[in-house]
Amino acid sequence: IEAGANVYEANKKGETAMDIAVQKGHKDIIKVLKTDQNKIFNIMTQQLCGVRQQKRQTEQQLCDTRKQKEQTEQQLHDMRQQKEKTEQQLHDMRQQKEQQIHKMRQLKEE
Repeated sequence: IEAGANVYEANKKGETAMDIAVQKGHKDIIKVLKTDQNKIFNIMTQQLCGVRQQKRQTEQQLCDTRKQKEQTEQQLHDMRQQKEKTEQQLHDMRQQKEQQIHKMRQLKEE
């Protein structure tokens, strides 16, 4: 166990160290295995808590990213509308200019 043996690993018959210790009545080994299993359980529980916390943080980041995406899409929409307005204004100004030039030519001809 101290060398890193997996106390949950089963042999070819599907038996774990705990199964064999129980079958043979080795109470001292059962006690050690239970202690080791509790340690492993506690470590796994701590790891699970860490994973859950990471998941919550990732979900929050995803939510924030979606909000940023929506804001960026709205800004892009607004910019496209502004571009259309500006293009329309430019078009109108060109028409006014052409009308003014036409009027000036008419005045010169008179």
